[in-house]
Amino acid sequence: MMFGSILSPFMADGNLYCLPMQFVMPVLMGSSDALAKAQTIDDLVEIVMNSSVVEMSFERGGFSRGNDPFANVDESERSALHFEDLKELNNILWTSASPGIVNNNSLDTDALRKYLNAIKAISDKLGLMDESPEHGSRVMTSVSTSDGASAEVLPGSLTRYFMRQTNYAAFFARNLMILQVAMENRNSDLKLFPGFDPGVWQPSVITGISADTERPGFAAEFVQTMLSLDVQKLSYGTGLPVTHAGMAAQIEALNDTGFRGDMGAFDFDIDPLMSQLKTVSLSDTVLKDMIWDIVERCCRGDIDVDGAVREIELSIRTYLAERG
Repeated sequence: MMFGSILSPFMADGNLYCLPMQFVMPVLMGSSDALAKAQTIDDLVEIVMNSSVVEMSFERGGFSRGNDPFANVDESERSALHFEDLKELNNILWTSASPGIVNNNSLDTDALRKYLNAIKAISDKLGLMDESPEHGSRVMTSVSTSDGASAEVLPGSLTRYFMRQTNYAAFFARNLMILQVAMENRNSDLKLFPGFDPGVWQPSVITGISADTERPGFAAEFVQTMLSLDVQKLSYGTGLPVTHAGMAAQIEALNDTGFRGDMGAFDFDIDPLMSQLKTVSLSDTVLKDMIWDIVERCCRGDIDVDGAVREIELSIRTYLAERG
């Protein structure tokens, strides 16, 4: 059984029948009080704009030898958010905002302007376009399973939250092994990232059956295989299982590996997040790449927001017409 109708087939036009095999969710992490203040993207931008911006350091509250890796840093000394670079911020914002910006191959310029204002405001506040040796740094964490070591690169936003240098983390929930560890850190709560549309999620793997396939039976068997427990429970790090049974099987498999050691069984309840899923954000890398240069120039100050809106509208008009 799929996780509600939102993860059911979302494209059936007579030519193509598609199903998500795995999915990711853009999420916001913080204390319950902090999350209550960030109900909308406007709220989050205001929080960032009114927060302190501190120099990020791996020694300060970090992982240096002899120090408590989760040593307390006073809230007043923390930034609201941290991103290693503009692309990390853009990936979260674009996924959350794109369904409202481009819908039915039409561009909503008001939503586009809101997105550009938000990304520029946060980028300016956090100095993401400044040249800094901190930008681009990553922390690698490894989790041992019965199949060997599985490694995940933690995004900068989550890393700095772990280090108590920020009050929020914004990242993609795609790995149950990482997710519970993140939730246990600082007794955190989790909610879907506040986008322009409610409950945005994104397929990370899609399988489809073409209407003109010569082997429809084999194609259907392949889809069934991708939805089987054996496949669904192995999607560590590439996306979350799309079925209730697959999610339960992955949790059981993780507990069987003993990857948590003395920390106890995996018991994170993901259903409350699943119940919030409403809006699919399809990954159109062509469209995203087409506007990236303009977004970057806008955040660098080479062009203002209104100019960026006009350039994007001109640059993607033909593409959207052809895509339709």
